[in-house]
Amino acid sequence: MLLLSCYMEAGNFKDALSLLEKSLKMNKQILGDTHPSNGQILQVIGQVYLRQKDFEEALNVLGESWELFELAFGTNSEQVGNCYIEIAGVHSRKKDLEEAIQFQKKALQTFSELEKYSNTEFLAHIAIALSEMEEKAGKFEDALESLSQAKAILEENYGQVDKRTSRVKRNISLLRIKLGMIDEALQEMQEVEVSSLKFQAKSQWDVRVWPRSWRTRCTATVR
Repeated sequence: MLLLSCYMEAGNFKDALSLLEKSLKMNKQILGDTHPSNGQILQVIGQVYLRQKDFEEALNVLGESWELFELAFGTNSEQVGNCYIEIAGVHSRKKDLEEAIQFQKKALQTFSELEKYSNTEFLAHIAIALSEMEEKAGKFEDALESLSQAKAILEENYGQVDKRTSRVKRNISLLRIKLGMIDEALQEMQEVEVSSLKFQAKSQWDVRVWPRSWRTRCTATVR
């Protein structure tokens, strides 16, 4: 797919689509119309249409991809979940926030039920993206709930003082301000500041206890 990458980087979407459509046709001839690999090609075609801002065509081919994956892997599958994310992204770019939220919720539900992804950072990022869509739609309470889910996942995986957790907690405090929950927002911000100080202290301690050669090699990273 080197040629496809070159077309995409050059913004030559017409030739990129032509190449993908030929690949899809050949794939169908060899493996059949319902083979799941056709869904993968259709997903890439959808991404090209999205780059062109042809939202309707992007949704059409992503819908085809969704059907193929559902037929091959079932409703609660990683492949279908990824389709939900792709479709939500198109609706978001289209400014159709209600549809974007619904598909992002489907993605969150699907990956939550998959043991491989349950309670992972990947799932947290899906919840964060959902929160951003809900906030844009003015659904601040829903956005707060989604961010709280992401916070719980990140705290369990990385702890309260981790930068990823603190970033989400800071965004939670901003949402609480929008909801008029000033006291709760201030408490959340205080927790973020304490976590930040603890993280800095830990980083400085790590520098002191590492061998000099390691400190020299890693100074840029620590800073």
